[in-house]
Amino acid sequence: MKGSDDKKSFSLWKKIKETETFKQLEEDVKSMSDGLKDIKKHPSSANESSQTEGSQQTDDSVAVDNRQSETVVSTEQDSNQAGVTRKNRKDQTAKKEKLISFGKKAFHYFDISYGVIKSLAIFFIVLAVLGLAFVGGTGVGYFVSLVYGREIPPHEEMESEVTSVSSKSTIFYGTGEVLSDVRSDLKRTPIPIDEMSPHVLEAVVATEDEYFMEHKGIVPKAIARALIQEFAGSPVTSGGSTLTQQLIKQQLLTNETSFERKANEIMLAMRLEDTMEKEEILEAYMNVSPFGRNNRGENIAGVQEAARGIFGVNASELTVPQAAFLAGLPQSPISYSPYTQYGEIKEELSAGIERQKNVLFFMYRGGYLTKEEYEEAKNYDITQDFINRENAEENKQAFLYDSVELEAREILMELAAEEAGLTMAEIRENDELYNQYYEDADQELRMNGYNIYTTVHKNIHDAFQRVAAEHGDKLGSPRDVYWTDEETGEDYHMVEHVENGSVLLDNASGRVIAFVGGVNYDENQVNHAFYIKRQPASTLKPLIVFGPALELGVITPASMIKDSEVEVPSGSGKPHKPRNVGATTNRWMTARESLAVSQNIPATKIFMEMYKKHDLKPFLRNAGLGPDSFPDNVFNYASLAIGGAGQASVLEMAGAFSSIANSGTHVEPFLIERIETKGGDVIFEHEQASAEVFSPETAFLLQDMLRDTNDTGTARGTEERLNFEADIISKTGTSNDNRDVWYLASTPEVTLASWMGYDNKIKFNDLRTENGQYPALRNRIFWAHLMNALHETNPTIIGANATFQKPDTVVEEEVLAATGMKPGKVELPDGSTTNISGETRKEFFNKKFVPGTTTYDFGIYAKDSELKDFWKGFDRSDSDQDSNNEDEGSDNSENNEANEEETNGNNESNNEEAPEEERE
Repeated sequence: MKGSDDKKSFSLWKKIKETETFKQLEEDVKSMSDGLKDIKKHPSSANESSQTEGSQQTDDSVAVDNRQSETVVSTEQDSNQAGVTRKNRKDQTAKKEKLISFGKKAFHYFDISYGVIKSLAIFFIVLAVLGLAFVGGTGVGYFVSLVYGREIPPHEEMESEVTSVSSKSTIFYGTGEVLSDVRSDLKRTPIPIDEMSPHVLEAVVATEDEYFMEHKGIVPKAIARALIQEFAGSPVTSGGSTLTQQLIKQQLLTNETSFERKANEIMLAMRLEDTMEKEEILEAYMNVSPFGRNNRGENIAGVQEAARGIFGVNASELTVPQAAFLAGLPQSPISYSPYTQYGEIKEELSAGIERQKNVLFFMYRGGYLTKEEYEEAKNYDITQDFINRENAEENKQAFLYDSVELEAREILMELAAEEAGLTMAEIRENDELYNQYYEDADQELRMNGYNIYTTVHKNIHDAFQRVAAEHGDKLGSPRDVYWTDEETGEDYHMVEHVENGSVLLDNASGRVIAFVGGVNYDENQVNHAFYIKRQPASTLKPLIVFGPALELGVITPASMIKDSEVEVPSGSGKPHKPRNVGATTNRWMTARESLAVSQNIPATKIFMEMYKKHDLKPFLRNAGLGPDSFPDNVFNYASLAIGGAGQASVLEMAGAFSSIANSGTHVEPFLIERIETKGGDVIFEHEQASAEVFSPETAFLLQDMLRDTNDTGTARGTEERLNFEADIISKTGTSNDNRDVWYLASTPEVTLASWMGYDNKIKFNDLRTENGQYPALRNRIFWAHLMNALHETNPTIIGANATFQKPDTVVEEEVLAATGMKPGKVELPDGSTTNISGETRKEFFNKKFVPGTTTYDFGIYAKDSELKDFWKGFDRSDSDQDSNNEDEGSDNSENNEANEEETNGNNESNNEEAPEEERE
């Protein structure tokens, strides 16, 4: 490698030696060398001559001195005088010759030196020119290499990106009121330039870019000065960026410190100047630049938010001192800001004030201020204009805000996925892809200035929050939870409170009118209405058992089921015996009655009659209960019949139950109506999605059966707590060990679902009887408070005067009370026949499934032994059979409808049902 470098160096030196300049220089150097040799030779000869003459003169003087002849005195004197004369003449001649020789030599030296210096000067000038050409060419090449490969955006696209300033998004109630701005790390409100004070525009130009109106995007000398300081390693550097370059950096590039970024910045700045007018560039700059913090401690950008958040005025109203202060902020927004992160005025303000005075001087120097105006503004106490601290806008609807933000982000993700040709399922399969879409949607939500319109009725929602605040603590007592970390051995303690999730839906549209996300947001931010899934318990019975059975013609409301012990398969594969809440009655009961009192065994028998013959999944799927809540495999579990398999949110259960009230049609619940840009362009609008769960006939039969829940069933007494009367259908549900307590109820117009329980983060906590009230009763009391608040706020929405309407295809017929079918001749297993008759009752039937004459195997999922026992007993007189049925019914009422005492201010007792224990 070293040898290769030597060869390259030798080759370069050879080329230099062949140049005319080098040859001339070589000759001059040779000539100078010869001259130096001559100069050295001549001084030697002169010295030798002088020394000879001196020696001879000495010898003569000695000779004369040694002579002692008195007779030749005069002769000696004449000789001495002649010798002196000759000596003087010789000395003069020698000096003259020496002077002439010195002049010639001096001129010769000068001539040689001049030639050498001239040649060297020419040589170095040539080298400098070549060097500058090389450096210049290299610089241009380097610049090109830095910007090479970057696609220059078209004029329209570039202008759009530069002027596309982020703006705060706003959430609105369905009734038009503003709920809140979407939280953002940066508050910005763009305004046109004609709404900005001329003072602040002049201050910014004078401070940041005094040649703004003259240059074409860059100032070359400023860039050169900055580069020299950079290469020289100067500790202090002056900025070389114009306002145009700063705008490019903020809007199109990153904050990366590199020559590549700077080169692109220069190129794009020059391009932008050809695209936009100066005023447009200045307007964009004023709307995007950071201005530190406001009096709430929020980060702000744009001159309008700065004017409002620091001085409490609009940007058009800024005075000269105020304008100068704001113009100084972008250089170091946080350092110069007068506020702390908490919105408090800083104790030390000197940095910002000193910066303001510098700006004022720049304005004066630039001719924007007279001497008097400058002095007046400089002496003005700007601190008196700083507005006092304000608390950041507290979101009183925290659960609502969180839900809207989450739902809106999800919508934006779906829109982006659709544009890319992807589904959300595909995106969720890839964590990296999901995170990318999530972050992009989150930024879009916070910075694009959308208007988000919800379905929520402000006054009703406010009323619900007041109920939660006033009555939430009456749902149950907090529990202390202790546990030990198995890895560290450390002991921990926490307190769990009874939580509530409630949702009010419009049956026909699916609009979420109001909800309760929890009893105290400050203590627990989990939205129990939307995002927590729990076992639905018996509230699932109408949807997975009785509704499908009625739809398929497996049962009618009058069908008879024996409430007797039964063994069914379980998820573990082992036989399982479901249990009722109370004792097993061992009597025949109608489907209507078993639903009203929520008996588990009859519901399980109906399910067992269907599930192997029919696919039950579509009933739940169409009701909005998907695989994430009820996986396909749970449809093989008998425990599904009583809500012991699968989990669902309150919103899901409210939506599913509202299908019954909405004539069997499920409408997907939704919270966000539409999303618009600030300009009014709709980017999203909810499209109603509906599916038929049950036919209108089945829906009405369920409606009529579920009326009995409040009249004679597990929720009796609930309507007595209401301040109004309405046609209400409902269903209760309580899971194992009282972990979950549900109450779903509908009028013809709305559905209100309520759940309560502990979060059970560490271990299971069961709800207990407190102050004489069962958990189920406390939940229904809370539900009644919500309904009364709704009626007081907006009675029209409830539809109190409306009733569930019977379709013409539903008929009322009389059937035998004992069999749920019509009297007549019955063929027995041994081939004989018997006539059956007796007490009848009226019942509603789907016209397609009106019962015929009683058959031997009339009982749903009845054992042979149970049918034999029935028919044996039927040989007795009708009156005896009827009497027995009445006695059995009385026993069941005592067993299943336990007295639940409520202690109120008057020590008044009310009969309420015991909580249901749903067993898987």
